[in-house]
Formats: sequence, structure tokens, C-alpha cells
Amino acid sequence: MARKPTAASRAPDASCRVVLLKGKEAFLRAHHTSALKESLEAAHGGVGVFLFDGEKDEPAAILDECRSFGLMDSHKLVIVDNAEAFVGKENRPLVERYVQSPCDGATLLLRAEAWRPGKLDKMIGAVGAVVECKAVTPEQAMKWCRVRAKKRLEAEIDERSAWMLVDRVGPDLARLSSELEKLALAAKESSEGRITPDLVSQMSASSREIEPWAVQEPLLTGDAAAAVGAVRRILDSAPRDAHVPVAMAAAQLAASLYALSARGGARPAEVGKARKLWGDRLRPIEAAARRADRGALRALLTDAIETDAKGKSGVGRPAVSLEVLAARFAQVLR
Repeated sequence: MARKPTAASRAPDASCRVVLLKGKEAFLRAHHTSALKESLEAAHGGVGVFLFDGEKDEPAAILDECRSFGLMDSHKLVIVDNAEAFVGKENRPLVERYVQSPCDGATLLLRAEAWRPGKLDKMIGAVGAVVECKAVTPEQAMKWCRVRAKKRLEAEIDERSAWMLVDRVGPDLARLSSELEKLALAAKESSEGRITPDLVSQMSASSREIEPWAVQEPLLTGDAAAAVGAVRRILDSAPRDAHVPVAMAAAQLAASLYALSARGGARPAEVGKARKLWGDRLRPIEAAARRADRGALRALLTDAIETDAKGKSGVGRPAVSLEVLAARFAQVLR
């Protein structure tokens, strides 16, 4: 027998009299708000929407709006932003009394970035839904991109392209959604017919100066010319002082390789979680660590740490040092 979804896991619908959307991910809060409004419209026809600010508006006025009859619409959606202030210590008993006996003609929607869980959550769950809108991890954002592209935009994006997009704009679902829409339109007009790494590179402006994987991927090839050439291109096209994030990315890669090379030591999943490496990122690093000598990887890690430290302190010629380090990666991993 299927288990009934808990209040925290169920999606808000027209049967909910009170809904709490809590968490920092604004896109998810907006998404659930739109879905709830559509569900209410399907059930009640016209729905009047009333917006309040929990930091500015009086709790009594907000709850009076919930209790009063609508003149034009058969149902009300009363939205309270900054809801953590609305349910503060002084107001909490007032809010709890309403949640225990909410009006049938209104749905109270509480939206909050910060929220302290308590018995009010259980009260809300009894008459509606509590939905987590947490910021997503890079891996979750990558998977979300692939699903959204296919289901909402009728476009295909492979794992590598999705990772590249997340690297460029970060795990911000609102920005990723906007970029995906633009990329999906371009993909339909292209000869490939799908979202490719080249398309992402051409059309999605980077919000980060250096993508770590753009540095690390060529360093894993074992090809000196490819590794040195990639480092040179990144430094030539990036802003001043780009050697700092490039050196950091190389040092992080060397540390991951050394950690994965230990027999009976750290497991790949543990290293991947600690260093935020998943799927197509973790597998080639693991393969490179297996084929390399552990002693050589330890020496490589020492070289990478020294190069990083010298670059940050302004010692030597950072670009030359990084090209030498890229050649060392190729020597150890070939």
C-alpha cells in the first residue's frame, strides 16, 4: 500500500488552506506559488490575489483579509512575504489560532527565506503543506537542467553541457531557467538540434571568471601540448590575476588525485562529496589516479601547492609556473 505523502513532501494544491514555502531558492518559491494559484483557479474559477509584507503589514490586517468575503472572486490567495516576521514571538499565538481554524474561502501562503521550525509547522501540515525551497547543490542543478530542458523546453542537453552551464552561471535555478530557454531556441535552429558544449560556450555569459573544470579537464589528458595549451588560452582570455583561480583549480585536482590513489584510503564517493565532484567529473579523475604512481602524485601535489602559494604571494612569473605545472601533470598522468 502506497504511503500517504507527508505535509512536508506534498505539493500545494487547492485543498490547502495554509501553505508554507521556506528556503532561500526564490525560483522554487515562485514555482510553487504559480502552481498553487493554477490549482486554485481550476477548483474555484476566479481567484483574488492579495500581497502582504510580514515585516511591514499588521498581522491582524492580514488575517482579516483571509476572513473577509471576496466581492469579485470566489476564493482568495493571501500571500505573505517575509513570513518569518509575520509569525514572530508576539504574533505567533494569533497566527496559530488562525491556522487551527482557517477560513474555507481563502488560502494563506507564507513565503520565507529563513524559518525556525516548530509546532506551527505541524499545524500548517494538518491543513495544508510545508514545502522546502532550499538552495540546490551543483549536481542537483545539473540534473534539474536536463529534466527541465526535456520536459518544459523539448530540448536535449547532455550531462557535460549541463555541467558547463552550471559552472558558468552557478546553481541558481532562475538564471539557469533563463539561459536554458535561450539555448533551447538556438538549439532548434542549429544543425545539431540539441544543446551542445559549443552552444553553451557561445551563448551563456559566465558569471565566474574561471571555470575549475575548464582547467582540470585538459590536465587529466596526459598530453603535455593539450594541457599547456589549455592553460595558456585560459590565461590569455581571462582577466588580470586569473592565475590565482587557475592555480587553485590545479591544486584541488592534484589533491583529489592523491586522495584517490591510496589503497584502502578514501573512497571515490567520499572524495567526490568533499570536493564537489560527481559523475563525469569524478570518473576521469579516479581513472587517472589509478594509473599513476602514488609517489609521483604526492610530488605533483607538492608542486601544485607551491605554485599556488607563489602565485598568491607574487613570486616569480605565474603564467610560466602554471605552464610548467601543466607539463608536470602530463608527465605524471600519461
